Amino acid sequence: MSLEQPGQPKGAANAFGEFFDLQQAAVGPEESARIDRLFLDAIPYPAVLVRSDRTIMVANRVAAGIGAKPGQPCWREFCKSLFVLNGNEKCWFCLADEALRENAEKKREVEALGRIWEVTWLPARDGIYLHYSFDITRRKRIEEALLRSEARLAEAQKLAHLGNWERDLDTNEITWSEEVYNIIGIGPVGRRLTFEDVLVLIHPEDRHLVQRSVWGCLYADKKFDVEYRVIRPDRTVRFLHSRAGLVRDGNGKAKKLIGTVQDITERKRVELELTRINQFKSEIITNVSHELKSPLASIKGAISSLLQKDIMLDDATRETLLNGISEETDRLNRLVSNLLNLSKLEAGVWVPERRPCQVADIIRDVKKHQRWAHKNRAFVARLQPDLPEVAADHVQIKQVLINLVENALAYSDESQPVCIEATAIDGAIEVAVADRGAGIPAQDLDRIFEKFVRGAPKDSRSGGVGLGLAICRSIISAHGGKIWAESEVGRGSTFHFTLPV
Repeated sequence: MSLEQPGQPKGAANAFGEFFDLQQAAVGPEESARIDRLFLDAIPYPAVLVRSDRTIMVANRVAAGIGAKPGQPCWREFCKSLFVLNGNEKCWFCLADEALRENAEKKREVEALGRIWEVTWLPARDGIYLHYSFDITRRKRIEEALLRSEARLAEAQKLAHLGNWERDLDTNEITWSEEVYNIIGIGPVGRRLTFEDVLVLIHPEDRHLVQRSVWGCLYADKKFDVEYRVIRPDRTVRFLHSRAGLVRDGNGKAKKLIGTVQDITERKRVELELTRINQFKSEIITNVSHELKSPLASIKGAISSLLQKDIMLDDATRETLLNGISEETDRLNRLVSNLLNLSKLEAGVWVPERRPCQVADIIRDVKKHQRWAHKNRAFVARLQPDLPEVAADHVQIKQVLINLVENALAYSDESQPVCIEATAIDGAIEVAVADRGAGIPAQDLDRIFEKFVRGAPKDSRSGGVGLGLAICRSIISAHGGKIWAESEVGRGSTFHFTLPV
């Protein structure tokens, strides 16, 4: 769940740090914080990014709702009431320091604001912690109710998917409550279960973990507190959390193992989704940091050559260097624009401003721009006469066409033209952008519209990070249209989209 898991190379975290600096320079700290917040907002409970000076850098919506403010010391109104352990800031910071020092997840339970929280610290990147708290009040209160009242047990178990069990250490027999049977997905078997019966239900990869935890409790007086998976008769997998304690007789001999088991599948799904999001963010960091570094290095090299006073450059060489600077600057501009557009689309703040417009006019604008930017390429436009108007966002549809044309340029030879067509069909206008490049394998035609999926461009400088087509799909979907690709390997590709009339 951390941005850099224990044992992973540190390159991903370093790449994020470099991207963070470049991102701030390119889009400003406010936009940078908002992009971080998109990821934090996937966490459905209070979560903040905290700097090493103990101030909040970014807070998600839930944390902001209870007082978290960027720039605020974490131990003030927000964390002083919610996260500080027993009013002791040092204890709270020790937990954070342990997480960073050991590069590992650290958790502790805290009572605050009349609730019980499971506080978690994760090292995110150099000097920055990911800090969130999960409200476990319901689970804790139910466990306490188990100790106080057998009469209230059954109802509490149904509400919380929490069952109780008991193992007789003399007979090895195990007794389950009704809710345990419901969690496991089986009915009462008509006899007392044994420990071996239970092991069969546990996922093969987790059986040794459970056995080791039981032995540790029985023979080493260790706490029994374990998470594991079970396979239900319908072959579905559920995540369970079990806790237990020993009951001894008057001579100190262990007689019973009494415990609870809770279905935590939904919580695990959230945690797995957080892991997926963090992995996704690492991919962004790796891809974008590389794509930012490459053109910056080229621009720096060209400018350094132009500034050398001890070397006389002829006009042709100077023009080549200046053209290179221009091309790499355009590449940087496209990358930053795609990142900004994607973040705005996913945040729901770049909605279409639909007005009556002519698709033919948008195509002519794009064709004119591309002829200026790519003087050595041929562009052909085939437009059906008297195309009807559409209600569309001129800027967004122009961005779609630019992305599709740039894609065609990147994946076809300079000697081949790029063709743009527009026709009226069945209450819509269909636009097609065709190239004569290498083509796309049939199995990849659906995937190419996903984020960070890209093919092999005709030269290493042409490729992006795989955001252009994803942006196209988001824009066209927002307009109520469709977008798809047709391709034949070795003969080229055609990208189509429709706009309702």
